[in-house]
Amino acid sequence: MVNSQLKKSQEEVTLFKRKYQQLADEAQQKIEKAGQAAKESERLKKNQQSYIEKVAEEKYKKFRSSYFGIIIIVGIYAITVTLFTALKSKRCISDCKAIFEAFLKVAMFYTDNLLKLSKSLSDVSTGIGQETISAIVYWIIFILILSVGAALPLVALFFVGKGIVRVYQRCCADEISVIVALISFAIVIFFAEVMPVNVLLLFMGSHAIYILIRWFIHGYREARGL
Repeated sequence: MVNSQLKKSQEEVTLFKRKYQQLADEAQQKIEKAGQAAKESERLKKNQQSYIEKVAEEKYKKFRSSYFGIIIIVGIYAITVTLFTALKSKRCISDCKAIFEAFLKVAMFYTDNLLKLSKSLSDVSTGIGQETISAIVYWIIFILILSVGAALPLVALFFVGKGIVRVYQRCCADEISVIVALISFAIVIFFAEVMPVNVLLLFMGSHAIYILIRWFIHGYREARGL
């Protein structure tokens, strides 16, 4: 009697273990299916997001290309009309000549004084007794001073221009700058006859102020992480 009850209990325990194992296997399968479904859902989500971004980028590129095409056409037309107007304007031509003549005067003044300085400093060689050595030292000093004097403004101009280009590329390289330049150039040219100052200087000065403003705004936004 005891053996039969013990055997029956063992069978019930075995049956219970089988049912428990079956339930555990089913639960594990459901967990695996849920994990696979979650992975599949995440994959579909990423694919959909990637597709949306790709389509949006293509549309944006098409819009930008068409927009820049319109800007280029309008810009070429505006520049052509403005240049023809400038060529017909006596005031514009006279102001450009004045700027060119002033530049030539400054260059000639600097060159003349540089030659005088080179000759003056080269005269130090006259204290040397031997004529051949004196002549060699004279020309060495003359060429050295002349080369340094000629290189200094070119180097300064190079670094200033490089700095301006760097600031322009960093803060102003967009269509807004093109539009501002075209509008300011057109205003200066079309109203050149009534301008109280040199129109070319006015245009360059106004654009320099614009670059400084954009540079300040860029630095302000960058400092605050905007």
